[in-house]
Amino acid sequence: ESPNFVYFIQNHDQVGNRALGDRVHHLPHVTPAAFRGASTLLLTLPTTPLLFMGQEWAASTPFPFFSDHHGELGAAVTEGRKWEFEGFESFRDVENLDPQAASTFEAAKLNWAEPQEGEHARTLALYRALLHLRKTDPVLQNRERRHLTAGSVGDSLLWVSTVTGDGAGAGECVLLWNTGSGEVKLDTLPLPFPLPPSEVLHSENRAGVTKLLPGEALLLGGLDLQAVHHDVNVVLNLLLQLRRVTELVQLTVDPHARVALCGQEGEGHAAADEEHVSLLQQVGDDAQLVGDLGAAEDDAVGALGVTGDL
Repeated sequence: ESPNFVYFIQNHDQVGNRALGDRVHHLPHVTPAAFRGASTLLLTLPTTPLLFMGQEWAASTPFPFFSDHHGELGAAVTEGRKWEFEGFESFRDVENLDPQAASTFEAAKLNWAEPQEGEHARTLALYRALLHLRKTDPVLQNRERRHLTAGSVGDSLLWVSTVTGDGAGAGECVLLWNTGSGEVKLDTLPLPFPLPPSEVLHSENRAGVTKLLPGEALLLGGLDLQAVHHDVNVVLNLLLQLRRVTELVQLTVDPHARVALCGQEGEGHAAADEEHVSLLQQVGDDAQLVGDLGAAEDDAVGALGVTGDL
């Protein structure tokens, strides 16, 4: 299944084996919006995501290759790195970092003040929101590849659709990522399916999105209406059961309530007793009554998808 596959947009080999250790978001053609769009894709796929240190806030620090070898081996590593990049035209005029130098190692250390600053803070907020969705959204929680389809609209848009089946997790999520150089209007997209009605997340934290600018991604969602209708009926039935149990509790602990509910003195007492016995036969003894009340409340809370006390 999908969780057996590890996906990433950068890792220590890709970054560390470059001449200067520059990360994917350091490349001149990768804008902050494009990096956040790629991150949105990564964290909404059913595969297991790999996050390289500092990626979650688009760290400005590089991750150059460094080593701490002694004697001839250390010198050989330094010369080997120079020789390795001589054949790359893009690195001919670049002064390679000496992996044996202490400054190269120091340059690889993260700046832990960055996550609270500017674009870094925006990126970190996105990662946190995506990881929360990945954990809590019923559709994104489903890791089966059979629910996923993907495609593109020319070179301008990548789409990924996840449609789950019946049950509590039924629904749909569609990711749209603008991979082109111009804006993409949502109402004119030639997609093989209608877009879900609800905005779940926009990579640049905009609402009311009608178009995607270059690099931006949008996650849309929608519930299975049949599943919602079923859940509503379940909740209504549970609430009716709760009301009946509440009446029983009142009859059990308050004899005056029996009179008010079923009659007055005399014959009313007999009618109230008969009703009381009938209700007790339906629900059981006092211990079972308390258990049923708690279970019914828990079921109602679970079906509604809320937390806390009713």
